[in-house]
Amino acid sequence: MNPGVRVRAGRHGWRRLSGLVLWGLLPMAVLAQASSPAADQGPEPGVIRWMVRDVPPHLTYPAGRPPQRASDLGNGEIDGYLRLLIQHLPQYRHEFLDAGFPRFEALVRQGQTLCSPLHVNTPERQSWLYFTHVHPPLISRQLVVVTRRELAPRFEKFGRQVALGELLQSELVGLLPRDRSYGPKADAALQGAGPRAPKTVVTGRQSHLLAMLLAQRMDYTLDYASAVDEYLKSVAVAPGELLKLPLLEGVSTALATYACSRTPEGRKQIEAIDQAARKLAADPQREAWIQAWRGAAQDDSERQRLKRYLDERARRPADRLSLPPHACHHESAAQTRSALTRWRDRQRAGLPAGRLARPARLPGRAHARRGARGLAAAPAAGRGAR
Repeated sequence: MNPGVRVRAGRHGWRRLSGLVLWGLLPMAVLAQASSPAADQGPEPGVIRWMVRDVPPHLTYPAGRPPQRASDLGNGEIDGYLRLLIQHLPQYRHEFLDAGFPRFEALVRQGQTLCSPLHVNTPERQSWLYFTHVHPPLISRQLVVVTRRELAPRFEKFGRQVALGELLQSELVGLLPRDRSYGPKADAALQGAGPRAPKTVVTGRQSHLLAMLLAQRMDYTLDYASAVDEYLKSVAVAPGELLKLPLLEGVSTALATYACSRTPEGRKQIEAIDQAARKLAADPQREAWIQAWRGAAQDDSERQRLKRYLDERARRPADRLSLPPHACHHESAAQTRSALTRWRDRQRAGLPAGRLARPARLPGRAHARRGARGLAAAPAAGRGAR
């Protein structure tokens, strides 16, 4: 204690001393709070910080490290479209954050404003993310069951297409990446399996699930066929060492989606992304950028599906499009499943996709704002599969 300070005994003297101590500690507490990770609210206004990760061939780090600028992005399904989209967002500066799904969620729940081109729209995620859609599912989004060649006889009982529900009831051991969504059907099967569902692990460049599969850590995993091919090329393993078995629930998502944090700045950013997607769809040079983006990866069915989607996207806001059920929060699960079935049937038949039921009317100006913006923004009750 400073010898120049006299402390009076008694109740009032201690009260004065405690007040001085509190006032002295207050600046330290403010500084500590400002420097804590939870206080970081992410980029300043005018900056979009994108989550990226090395998941070839969908999003690739060409130089072996995360992109520093938009020109560093590759030309896969995800990074190629992201580069095109960024050209229509000149009002923002763009930064890139190399992060897995668990870290991304932790940062968003701390209050940071981040955006992602990788997150599938699920009911649980709608409680902390805004969504909009950018294009229909492409060929590269077909899920398969991946197993080793020597295990092929144990999969013959499932027939030409593996039903995930049957697989989960078998003696085969699976392993999946933590916090990944495989789309409504696969997620529902995994959630319904309870304790029989495969265990999950945090994955990354140094802990690839396909490497674990080759090392006999499990019997199978789920992934995109294109991702399996890319991995085998990168590690110089013969393509026949891993088998890709068609999955009955193989369509991972009804529409490819982008997401931003459920914050005021995140809402502005997802609205800007939605507008940029519409500008791309209406671009007079659309055929040129589609060819530069997809090139030889397209077949006729994908080309026609993409054309139908972009024609409708250019004409209508997102909420007037044929949205997947996750964007229709007011409907029951049975209604949304039925609506999605009708949407897919019309797509397969080459007919206009039509519209799902309109959102329930909101009171006053909120209804007009929600209808104009066309975002999957209403929170869903409860926690769903991710």
